[in-house]
Amino acid sequence: MIVKIRLLEPIHVGAKQVSGVDDIGADAVYATIMPSTAIGVLASLAGVRGGDPFQLCRQLWGPLVEVDGRLYFQAASSLYPVEEAGRYIAAAKGEGEPPRARYEVVELERPGVRLRDKVVQNLYYAKYLWVEGAREVAYLYYADCEGLKGGVEWVGGEGRVAVVEVQDDDKVAPKPCREGVLLSPLLFYADWPYAEVGKSAGVEKSGLENVEEVYGVLEGGRAKVKSTYVGLGYSLSLRRRRAIYQALPQGTALRLREPAPSAGLHRERGYGSLLCP
Repeated sequence: MIVKIRLLEPIHVGAKQVSGVDDIGADAVYATIMPSTAIGVLASLAGVRGGDPFQLCRQLWGPLVEVDGRLYFQAASSLYPVEEAGRYIAAAKGEGEPPRARYEVVELERPGVRLRDKVVQNLYYAKYLWVEGAREVAYLYYADCEGLKGGVEWVGGEGRVAVVEVQDDDKVAPKPCREGVLLSPLLFYADWPYAEVGKSAGVEKSGLENVEEVYGVLEGGRAKVKSTYVGLGYSLSLRRRRAIYQALPQGTALRLREPAPSAGLHRERGYGSLLCP
């Protein structure tokens, strides 16, 4: 099944808590709808009110971005047609010219007021995301989940909503490959100052065991190997924040040791999803 999250307005998928009195104006957002956010949306529509909503799905894969009816994958803030995945990987390996980005994801900063008992507590600035020049934007996930339902639901923070559609279609589906582009961050763990691909990094499962080589993310026509930190968000049902992991960012081109549709920690929950060329 395909889950299509169609945006009605710019969204706020926070990478941290919205700024308050001590750090007014300091906000950070993810430039996509993260898998944990998508699972939270599906769990809410399915009526899951207790327990861990992560148990709702056996497999999640994505997201691809649909702009005005055409599918794209995202690297940094740029969107590329899915047909250009092979060319993107080759360019990341230094074997050709990079494809041209068709759209850019832009940040919109807007002021807000935090109230408590109808009394103003403080002012803040929050960042929202939209695809520049697009008329209609949707994020598509392949989902093997219980109780999938469509509807209108909050997505991310700041009271933003989207229309969620469930479609019986196979145009978005995972397939195993050795080389691919990350559609979502690949989560890993390392208790050393560095991490090596193909090794356990001092723990039983690091998330990098099946990674053979990392080519990097294309920026300015050149590939750069980066790592970042990604949190799994705040669980409304559990009333707590989930763990934060190190991650290879969305748009990273890489090679696996064995063919797989995804890699890394929490891959069954949509993280580390690979788009094959």
